[in-house]
Amino acid sequence: MQTLDEQQATDRVERHIAHAVAALPTRPRLELASELRTECDDPTDFGPKGRIQVSRRYWLAGLPRERTREVFDALHEHWLAGDYRVLEDGRDRAVEDMTTGEVRPAPLLWVEHNRDGFRMTLVGSAGGDLSLVATSPCIWPDGTPGSGVA
Repeated sequence: MQTLDEQQATDRVERHIAHAVAALPTRPRLELASELRTECDDPTDFGPKGRIQVSRRYWLAGLPRERTREVFDALHEHWLAGDYRVLEDGRDRAVEDMTTGEVRPAPLLWVEHNRDGFRMTLVGSAGGDLSLVATSPCIWPDGTPGSGVA
């Protein structure tokens, strides 16, 4: 079965990121934190080996910390209106600092696009920083199964 190739998946990851950022009430400065290419050797969709996933994580720099909930709510609304389904809504999530015992907000919102299977996650760290991640579904690196792949 044919899929997007690696470059097409990477381009779509970037489009999902750009659309999400455009929906925010204030524009952050995007700082690339990571770009990953991981094997789907044990894929959750029980598909064949030899496929990969691509993802990018960006820090959303320059957003006022006091507007964190507003950012989460704006993306929640944007994603629901844009044909995403919510996989986990942890906008009120908090974590305990193991050193101090202090409980701090650590919100999370995880969604999947219904048409293309790309997933997005907005994460708030206990320190108040926000990151946005987009991940492709499992794809063939060249768009088609390699030789000898069942």
